[in-house]
Parts: sequence; C-alpha cells; structure tokens
Amino acid sequence: MNYYRIRDVKLKIHGRIDNALDVVPLLANGQGIEVNVTGSQLWADVEADYEDYEPWAAIEVNGSLTSRFMVDKGRQMICLFKGRSPEKTTRVKFYRELQAMSEDAKTCIVIRGLWTDGEFKAPPTYEHKLEFIGDSISSGEGTYGAREDADWIASCMSYSRTYINLIGHELNAECRVISQGGWGVFSG
Repeated sequence: MNYYRIRDVKLKIHGRIDNALDVVPLLANGQGIEVNVTGSQLWADVEADYEDYEPWAAIEVNGSLTSRFMVDKGRQMICLFKGRSPEKTTRVKFYRELQAMSEDAKTCIVIRGLWTDGEFKAPPTYEHKLEFIGDSISSGEGTYGAREDADWIASCMSYSRTYINLIGHELNAECRVISQGGWGVFSG
C-alpha cells in the first residue's frame, strides 16, 4: 500500500475547514472527507484526543453507512474498507458523528493521510450546497441508544441519523452544519 498526505489526495472536504491545511481537523458533526478510489482497501491515518467526551466517527461506503465507532486517543490506522474489487471505484465518506463539544476543548479527530493499494479519482460532486444552523435536533442528540437514554452521552449523538444527512442523500447536496445541544436561533 502507498501512503498519501492529505494535501496530495483528490478529495472533497465536508464542513467549514481550510482546504490549505496539511491535515483535516474534525471539530464538529458532519465534518469529514470524501474520496473516490480504486483498490481493494483504504485506511485513514487518524489522531484523536479528548478529556470527557470521546469523539465518534462514521464511515459511508457508496452512500451507505457501514460503521460508526468511538475513536481512541492517540494516532492510529482506521480501516475505511477492505476486500473490495480493486478495479472498481469506491466512494468513501469518513466523518465526525459527535457535535462540537465546547465543554471539552480537547475533543478532536485529525485526519493526517490515507493508505491505499489503489488510485484516487476525481472527488464526488454535488448538485446543491446547503448549510444548517441548529441545536440538539440538528446535532443528532438521542438518535442512537435506548429511548430512556436521556443523559448527555457521546455514543447517543450522531450526524449519520440527522435530518441533515438524510436531506443531503435525498437531494444530492453537500451539507454543512453548525449546531450544538442547547443552542438555538433565538438563544445561545
């Protein structure tokens, strides 16, 4: 497999992130990267940290959610897919599930690079661009977990099940979100 620094990859960055950076920091829900790549496997070089609220991430392959998980502290390799037909192009989106956590300034995921045995193709394009400003509903609080899980639990929050992600899939739209539980247009 070959290693590619983020700035050397043909990719689509999701979220309000500076495209000129050498890394892609994922600080809020929905922020991430998306690539079209051939090859049998793709791995991400990721670093994460937190104090109280562990960051969660998700992987979509060809538009379908394939994994969501807590990202451990430290630098690691995360498998985005493995065992696919190497001649076919696979569309992969890796993004942060957890909302911005102002109570924990250390909570972050940083994508440093990618490993693959394939070749990166032109990144996906979208017909529309939408931006959402919201609160706990836009942040996906309570979209996972049992009905009675009413505590502020990182594993129960998600971008993958928000109405924003669903709208993005239905409208072929690039969606950005700025939200946090307790915030709102009127207050916060």
